[in-house]
Amino acid sequence: MSSMIRRYTADSPKTAGEKLEQLNMALLRAHAVAEEAAARRVTNGAMLLQLSFLMDAMYRGHYVLDTFRYHRLPQPLSASAAGRKRRLSSAKASGAAAAMDELGEVVSRLEAAIGDMDEFLVFLGSYSPARVFSQPYSTYLFLDNFMFGRQIELQRITGFLLQRNHEGDHHRLPDLEVLQVIGRRGSGKRTLVEHACADERVRARFSVIIRICKQDQAESFSNTPPMAAVRDYQKLQKDNGSSSYQRTLFIVEFDGEAAWGNLYGFLCSSASRVAHGSKIILTSATEPEPEKTKTMAAAAAAGQVIRLDYLSAEEYWYFFKSRAFGAIDPEDRPELAGIAMAVAAELRRSFMYANMYGGLMRADMDAGFWRALLRGLRGHVRSHVSVRGGGMSPMDLIGRSRPSYVHPIGNGGSNGKGSKGGRGGEVYLLYDYRSTAAERVAAVPGVSVQDLIVGRGVPDGDEGFEVLGWRSNIPPYYCYLASCEKRRTAAAPAPLKKTTTRAGRQG
Repeated sequence: MSSMIRRYTADSPKTAGEKLEQLNMALLRAHAVAEEAAARRVTNGAMLLQLSFLMDAMYRGHYVLDTFRYHRLPQPLSASAAGRKRRLSSAKASGAAAAMDELGEVVSRLEAAIGDMDEFLVFLGSYSPARVFSQPYSTYLFLDNFMFGRQIELQRITGFLLQRNHEGDHHRLPDLEVLQVIGRRGSGKRTLVEHACADERVRARFSVIIRICKQDQAESFSNTPPMAAVRDYQKLQKDNGSSSYQRTLFIVEFDGEAAWGNLYGFLCSSASRVAHGSKIILTSATEPEPEKTKTMAAAAAAGQVIRLDYLSAEEYWYFFKSRAFGAIDPEDRPELAGIAMAVAAELRRSFMYANMYGGLMRADMDAGFWRALLRGLRGHVRSHVSVRGGGMSPMDLIGRSRPSYVHPIGNGGSNGKGSKGGRGGEVYLLYDYRSTAAERVAAVPGVSVQDLIVGRGVPDGDEGFEVLGWRSNIPPYYCYLASCEKRRTAAAPAPLKKTTTRAGRQG
């Protein structure tokens, strides 16, 4: 009898609620595995790949679960729409069936991924603990200090830095190994590299880390702040009685083949006084041409190239949700969660926009304010795509280092917080995007892009000013800056009267 009951139960179709509960339980098990792995220094490539499969299934599961929970909010039905409702009923039925099929497929995929982790968990116990932490609904604190979604790439960089190369004759000029990290602006190259540099094993191997930006390569390199730091460190070693120079890690921002060739030649020369065993990480927003320099060709041939793309829509939603809600459980605020999903869909998977809008939303958990942000963001994107950006979103323009506009939302929310923005038809033009370590910024601008969005603290007058886009939370605390000018239009950008939700993609 019991076997018949089990067979009947297995064959009976599950309701949406039952499938969602099944998905929720599977996500809890996946989180337990992921957090245990995050607490260990996993170096095995096959294990990291298996973990990435589990994480992909987990992110998709969260995305589908939240879509069912928050995106199916009831909409008011007008009298004129009543007739259309009957015509759309069959289409809705087929759409609901497809959604149920997707839900079932997501549950099956996640449970299969969890079931394949038994051997993974056995081997996981052989790895030493790492210095990371995570608490339920404190994910945003964890992500501030953890490289989100890039575990495999992070391990590749760390492995490259810790690998002992043949140092040979210390009287011979150094032959510096190069690792290229390539990805579009905003894909997280610099954040990834800095997380690798934060590893205490890397810091123990390299006595000094020198960051070389594009501005440093535009002048005589021997007189730049990075080389001044090298000389100061070498002098300190000499004063302390050291008989040899210490290994140095150079993090270089690519600025064309000619500048790179000159820089690499200098670092390998006797004039640089760089120690054997030193290494270079070269970050680039564009694909360099290996045939132009032998160092790039050698790096490509040795497989020492890492290519980054933007996060998937599912990963991006998980990340943005943590930025917008902080320690608050989104299940306790379903209305806000639905708005947040709509905001995330408009941000084109941009890390910087996620931090800007997520920070604004976390600071004011008012539904009226969040809806105002969503209306303003949709108008902002629509204006660029249709008029100002020539078919490109503001995220695309920034990614290509082209000027873009900021459209104030017009109010600070229904709770009265914030001041009115967008005086008349005022918009703000951003250009000359740049980033540098906080220690090299003479004065961090007092106005942020977040201030422009809500219209607070903007200087009076028509003079141009500097704005802060975002400040990283990890050393060396990179500041992302831009120049800003006010512009006036005939009328302020009109909010959308009808809004729809669509998945955003970074172009």
